[in-house]
Amino acid sequence: MQLYLKEDHIMRRSLKIISALAASAMIIGAFTGCGGEKKDAPKAADAGNKTAVKLVVSSTERPIAWQDEDGKIQGFEYDIWQEVNKNLKDYTLDIKAVPPETQDVMMESGDAKVASGGYYRTPRREKDYIIPNTPIGASSVMIYVLKDNQNKFSDLEDAVKNGKQVPNTPNGGIYKVLTDWNAAHDNLMKEVPIQDGLTVADRLQSLKT
Repeated sequence: MQLYLKEDHIMRRSLKIISALAASAMIIGAFTGCGGEKKDAPKAADAGNKTAVKLVVSSTERPIAWQDEDGKIQGFEYDIWQEVNKNLKDYTLDIKAVPPETQDVMMESGDAKVASGGYYRTPRREKDYIIPNTPIGASSVMIYVLKDNQNKFSDLEDAVKNGKQVPNTPNGGIYKVLTDWNAAHDNLMKEVPIQDGLTVADRLQSLKT
């Protein structure tokens, strides 16, 4: 997992936020980006005059972070950020759970200042965001197959040759993993399939069609 933070006209404040988060959250990652446009400064929190910083986690990635049917945020990531919140002196994290694709939109627009999740370093992210050098958590990468086909596949090459590849988001870490793998395997896939807006549930359902 990786942490990303948004850089804007309040750069010094952002760096203070990064330092505080890094010192408090040594086992989880997050991100903060560099936008060229001027954004509004984070609002002051009501409690103790702390500055509120909106942090977005995924609402769908159980057990890392998710939102249950009652709207309650749960998961490893959320629990860690709750502990981080207790140790921040000048800031308070306003934690929101949204779909992964919405995390990207909120970061790019400046609506959120910090995003946390199973992110991979990509050239685009390194250009747009402030990313800590040390990842502070592990992301799980899995290949899903139908139960009827489980004996057909022993590795990713089997899946590519014999299975159906479900499209991934073009700016995500899995896309980078697949692109690098494909280049190392003589471009076994003519192109890495991409999509925009499909949820994890949609992607799993598409395996049946």
